[in-house]
Amino acid sequence: MPYALWTEAKTKRMKPASSSSTFAMTDPSIRPKGPPAGQGGTARAHAMSSAPGSSSGPSFGANQAATIPGSGTGSGTAPSGETNVLNELTREQVQALLNLINVAPTSCDRMPGTFTSLPWIIDTGASHHVTGDLSCLIDCVRINACPIGLPDGRTVTAEVEGRVPLNKNLVLDHVLYVPGLNCHLISVSQRIDKSDCIVVFTNLFCAIHDLHSRNLIGAGERRDALYYFWGIPALNSVHASGLSDFELWHRRLGHPSDRVIRLLPHFVTSSSVKKLNKACEVCPQAKQVRDSFTINSFRASRILELVHCDLWGPYKTPSTCDAIYFLTLVDDFSRAVWVYLLRDKKEVFRFFLSFITMVEKQYEVSVKTICSDNGTE
Repeated sequence: MPYALWTEAKTKRMKPASSSSTFAMTDPSIRPKGPPAGQGGTARAHAMSSAPGSSSGPSFGANQAATIPGSGTGSGTAPSGETNVLNELTREQVQALLNLINVAPTSCDRMPGTFTSLPWIIDTGASHHVTGDLSCLIDCVRINACPIGLPDGRTVTAEVEGRVPLNKNLVLDHVLYVPGLNCHLISVSQRIDKSDCIVVFTNLFCAIHDLHSRNLIGAGERRDALYYFWGIPALNSVHASGLSDFELWHRRLGHPSDRVIRLLPHFVTSSSVKKLNKACEVCPQAKQVRDSFTINSFRASRILELVHCDLWGPYKTPSTCDAIYFLTLVDDFSRAVWVYLLRDKKEVFRFFLSFITMVEKQYEVSVKTICSDNGTE
């Protein structure tokens, strides 16, 4: 008997602790023909693998994920259109994925994280990760009963959730156990809500890679309009860095000259001649020829006789208080530094007056001279 689950288009995501929301599921044997019988609106649902010989029952939309068009299938070479569109994947990663699809067997045993004979389906319509096999869950905990509506009108409940390690880089949290289901679903929305991965779809496969390192942590092959997950441990690192120790320290120290790098103890004791293997691209860009500042021999004789001020920003990432600028004030005599975080350049004058009032009351000395870079602020 085939099983499937559906959800209303406006149904909000269910919280594992307590909820009455339903789920969107998939079935590769049923073609998209609209929402379940008796359900109005624009219900979005997915079909699941059914029992052999079953051909009747409600029809559901199958995997309504938007895909990125590419060229034909089974060619064994990376389509140029896909490579241009997939900015998150390199050409080598796309080619490696296509090669794996061509040589991989058709059974679900290709998936390194497989615990049962059923494959995991990457579903863009499912609101939660779900499984019908309790043996594939670890760290199981009981939750409040969550009612789940089936297309035949029956309602089942999920009372257990756990974790499923698909591979060493991809672990599914809060996976709901639904008794009687005959497939496993990976919810794309639930995975993206963790803000630690990006999922890209093409007409041949989908790729899951880490949001920060951009390393591939999983992939899915498209079969019967569905995307079946399989791990790609060999693609976690496509290329390795070939930096020498000399180049590494050259970058760590802010791109100094070779003479400065050779002053490090590691290179002083080394008998071999160390130098950069190739010209550094950053050095000529960051060290443009500019007029140097004139040497000033004047130094303040007391505190607050001369105060240097400068405004920094704007910065792309704001601080915890939403500040994108900061004002620095340095006393020339004591080298004491004051820093003020600003949300806008217009706040410079207000904070500067606050600084003048503060130092005059605290040190009983007035500021005599202010030195700035003649900025517009």
